[in-house]
Order: sequence, then C-alpha cells, then structure tokens
Amino acid sequence: RISKKGNKFAIVTLMDFHGKIDLMVFERDLEKLQSLNLDEPIAFKAKVEKMGDFLRISTRKILTLEEAKEEKAAVKEEITIIQREIGTNYEEDLLKIYEEITKNPGNKRAILILKTPFGFSLKIDTNLRCNL
Repeated sequence: RISKKGNKFAIVTLMDFHGKIDLMVFERDLEKLQSLNLDEPIAFKAKVEKMGDFLRISTRKILTLEEAKEEKAAVKEEITIIQREIGTNYEEDLLKIYEEITKNPGNKRAILILKTPFGFSLKIDTNLRCNL
C-alpha cells in the first residue's frame, strides 16, 4: 500500500493461540521482514497510538530473538505530580515549591500542576528529581 505521504507500507497480521493483531510495517522494515525466516520467532519494537476508538500499532524495528536479547530495554522513568495553588504573589509560592522539592531529593522527576488565581492551570515539566 501507499500512505498519504507516498511511503510504502504493509499491514502484517500476527497470530497466536490468544488472538491476532495487525501491525503497520513501513518500507524501511519490509526488507528486514522479508529477509527473516518467518518460521522462527521474531520481535517487534512498536509504537502504539490511540486514534479515536482504534489503536494504531506501527513497527519501529524488527529483530530476531537474538538481536532482541541484545537490545537495551527502555527504562520507564518514575515521575511525581505535584499539584499546588499559587496566588498573585506567585514568585514566593514558586520558591516554596522549589524548596520543598530540593529538601526531598530522590529519583522521581517532578511535574508541577499549578492552579492560578486567574482560573487556569499550568503544567510544568521539570528536570528536578525528588521523593515526594
């Protein structure tokens, strides 16, 4: 098939005793797939996207099991969400939040959800690490 952007892709159906799943395989991976022994187990790295009521699964990489064993697994980062209300004197409030985070060091990345006095919330992704 040809995508809207003009890229070649195929829909590959994987089946086992529990059911089946369709994967979109793009041109860069089609040659790799064709070169593999399909009677042997293979591994897929994939991206899953929710599109309305459907899931779209696109391959990122196709590997033999030996190659997959050598791949470094993605480490899921731990986060902590800190929700606070801030007032019109927001600089002082932000300093208090910063002090709270730095007084509780840890491995979790801090994400701030700040409710403003103006009726909206602000999300701030930080690189600060804490254990709150």
